[in-house]
Parts: sequence; structure tokens; C-alpha cells
Amino acid sequence: MTAPRLLKGILTGILTGALAVSALPDAETDHADVIVRGTDLEAVAAAVAHHGGTVELEIGLIDAVAADVPVDLVDDLLADSRTLEVSPDASVEVLSRDLNENHRGLTGLEAFARIGGAPASQYAGAGIDVAVVDTGIDATALPGTRVVRGVNVSFEPSEQGNAGHGDGYGHGTAMAGIIAGNTRHFQGVARQARLIDVKVADERGVADVSQVLAGIDWVVTNRNTDGRDVRVLSLSFGTDGTNAASTSPLAYAVEAAWRHGIVVVAAAGNHGDALGRLTVPAVSPNIIAVGAADLSAVESHRTLGRTTVPAWSAVGHDRAPDLVAPGRSLLGGRAEGSAVATAHPDAHEGRYLLGSGTSHAAAFTAGVVAAALDADRSLTPDRVKALLVATARPLTSADPARAGAGVLDMGALFPEGRLTQRPVTTSTDRVWSDGTGLLDGDRGRFVLEDADGERLTGERTVVGDFDREAWRSSTWTGSTWTGSTWTGSTWTGSTWTGSTWTGSTWTGSTWTGSTWTGSTWTGSTWTNVRWGE
Repeated sequence: MTAPRLLKGILTGILTGALAVSALPDAETDHADVIVRGTDLEAVAAAVAHHGGTVELEIGLIDAVAADVPVDLVDDLLADSRTLEVSPDASVEVLSRDLNENHRGLTGLEAFARIGGAPASQYAGAGIDVAVVDTGIDATALPGTRVVRGVNVSFEPSEQGNAGHGDGYGHGTAMAGIIAGNTRHFQGVARQARLIDVKVADERGVADVSQVLAGIDWVVTNRNTDGRDVRVLSLSFGTDGTNAASTSPLAYAVEAAWRHGIVVVAAAGNHGDALGRLTVPAVSPNIIAVGAADLSAVESHRTLGRTTVPAWSAVGHDRAPDLVAPGRSLLGGRAEGSAVATAHPDAHEGRYLLGSGTSHAAAFTAGVVAAALDADRSLTPDRVKALLVATARPLTSADPARAGAGVLDMGALFPEGRLTQRPVTTSTDRVWSDGTGLLDGDRGRFVLEDADGERLTGERTVVGDFDREAWRSSTWTGSTWTGSTWTGSTWTGSTWTGSTWTGSTWTGSTWTGSTWTGSTWTGSTWTNVRWGE
């Protein structure tokens, strides 16, 4: 066992939640390679030593160590009060690098061209603001890209002198590059769009549902203030929450944005058919839910029918993704020193970061929406969705529960370089969420936990009790919700800032341009709430 493999294995497990587990015991030595996690790194190391183990690598990001432990003492280690979890070290197998020895990642604009968009489209999102609710945007990683600060409701302070808020985790910067990167050698789908940085998760990828609600609330309230014109909301996250779409608070929030004229694009999830449904808020049938498409066999628009859908792209039996979009092997911005960039040096391509996931597909689609709105600013969210679905290329080889209407087809959406004028029908018979579901129903199975082991459960938010009626009645009318400060000033002083996260971080993306084989790593608790789908 080597330290580099351990580091790659455990951190990839956190970020993807899908690993092939290697055999736990070493038959020759009766020792096991394990990952031991607790709430305090020093205490975990002491517990390993107490039970005859050897620490081989510290993984401070998650208060864990990689260790070599006698097999017959693993159960004793697990029972030790200083440990929370003992999991097998895992080996991983990357696939996409084997598909083509000349393989490289695609920029957003290159993928746009491959599915039928003109390489230098005249519609590049000029004048359109895209709100990116994520882990923040490191604007220094994307010189030439138009990034402005929106609000920071995360636990991570904003960086001084950064047009965005900074991104200690690295996920939001990657998404930003796909949407609107605009450097000399790297361009996103809508390179002239402006990105509004709405930071809800910190340098560990930690965020509570209440922080996401606050971020969306801010976007709706401030969509037309201080010179903003927010027309698109990009959500590369999802939880394994159990609330019905008709009651989910997150669904209520994104649908309120939709009714206020903002096109909402959400990632469907990276869990395949494990849940049988899309993640929250993609479960809402009233927004655009996007799965991932693999363009490995697509050489040009002429061969778009060869598109496949990765097995990890979410299946929805009641509410399928509306469509799929390029989501495998895309290049995004790389925030230097961020958790993702540090953990995955193998995903670096020049100054950029190679990755896959429905998060990437959602960001790509948000850029396409900005381009469509640049072509016709009178488009309503309903008409945008109808046009994307009507022009999608059906995929006969893919299950509609995974592929929806098919893959985004820029040749059909922009025939001869102009936005299609085909008539489409928009639905008037729909059920909207009433937002009455419990916050825990949207949180899913894992929640925030402070240093004393107190869990953020029930109807509590990071900054106090959740006044549901006040939130539902006033927050979407343009006035700030008075039940709590949703403007960012009280969030960073929260008592939860020294917390651990017992669910997951912004997972669901892979950072080597690959998918990961094997079954879900059942020894891990980092595979459920998938921020960054």
C-alpha cells in the first residue's frame, strides 16, 4: 500500500461515492489497509496506535488517517469511542483514458460545437447574468471571465481582492469555466455571459440545505438590483432527500425563481438507479433537470446519434431528466490550492481541471440557456425548456428514464446559426411545490454536526429556527425575509463553523475525466447527499 494510492482512493471516494473496494485483509500479513475517521485527527491517530495499527497517511480534510491495522483488532478499533468509522482502503479504475490514447478534455465551447453549435457562435450570452449557486468562484483562475460577487452564506470568508468570493473547495470554479470561461485559449459555452457568484459551501464543501435556500432566496430578491439581470440559475448539486416534489422546500425555492422569470437548471444526480428518482431539487418537474451525456464516440454533429449515457447518470422512474447534455471529460476552471485540485493532480490539463458528472452537464446547459436568451430576450422559462426538449436528439439506445428527450442538439436549436422559431407547446397543467415539507426531508440521511456532536436537525437552520410561514409568504416578493438574516452577515459567525459534516461534501463529480467502476463503497458515509451532482 502506498500513500499516493491511499490519498487518491479515499478522496476520490468522498468526491464520487462510487469505488471498487479492494480485498480488506492482506492474506500474507493478516493486516488490513483501512481508513479511520473521527472528529479529531490526533485522537484518531492515537486510537490506531492503541490498537496496534500504524498510521501511514493523515487526511486532515476529513479528520481521517490511512492505516495498517491487524485484522483481528479492526472490530476493537471500530468500537473505540475516538473513531466514527473504519472503512477499507479502495482501489479505483479509470475508464475514459483508455478510450483514446489521444484523449483530452473538451472546453464548453468545443463540446457546444461538437453537438452542432457554431464554434464561434454569435450568441455568447452577452448581457445575460447567470447565478451560480455553488462552492464559490475563484475569479483569478478564469482571467477574462466576467465574475461578480453575489452573496456568501457559507462558512468560508470571502477572499479580498477577488471578483468572486474565492473557492477553497474548487467545484464552483470548475462549473464557472464550463458556463462562461473566456480566456485566450479556453472558452465556455456562453463566454460573454456574466456570472453571479452565490457561495453557499465552504472550503470543505460543507453546506446545509438552509444555506442553499438562503442563496436561492438572495438570487430571486436581488435578480434586478444593482444593475443585475439574472435570467439563469445554475444548480450543480442535489440531495438524496425524501420529500415529494410537491412539498419540498428546495423545490419550492427553485420554482419560485422560475415563476420570477429565471430559468433554473439542476443536475439530475450521479447515483444511477440507486435511488430510483432524481436528486432534490431536480425532482421538481417544473424546472430543467439534466443528466450526463458521453460524447466519446461523437466526432461531429453528424454523428450525434452515437451519444451514450453513462450508467452513473441518474434514473428517474416518476420524473425522468428532461434531457442529457455533455457531462463527461469537460474542462473547467481550476482554483489553485483548492481541495479538489490538490486531491486530483491527475485531473489537471494545463491551467484547467478535467471532470465528469451531471454537475458538468447542468453547467453546460446553463450556458446554452444563456446563449438562447442572448438570441431572444423575450423567452420565458417555460418556452426555453420547451425548445430545449423539442429540439433534443432522441437516443434510441438509452432508457428514457435516464436520457429523457435525448441529448441537447445545438444544430436543431440553432439551425443555420439562428435560434429556431419552431412552435412549441408549454404546459399549463402542473403541480407546484407548496414548500411544506420538513427541512430534514430535503437534507436526506446525513446532516451537519458540531464539535460537541449536536446535529442540525428538525426545523433549525444554521442561523436559527426556520420560520416557514414567514419564509413562504414574504421571501419571494422582493423583500428580505425578516425571520433571519439571509444577506450573508450572520452566516459566517454561526456556531456551526467548527463543525464536521457527517453526510457529504460537494460530491458527485469525478475529476479525472472518468467514471469509476464497482459498486457504491458501502463502508463509507460519504455517498448520499451529493453536493455537486
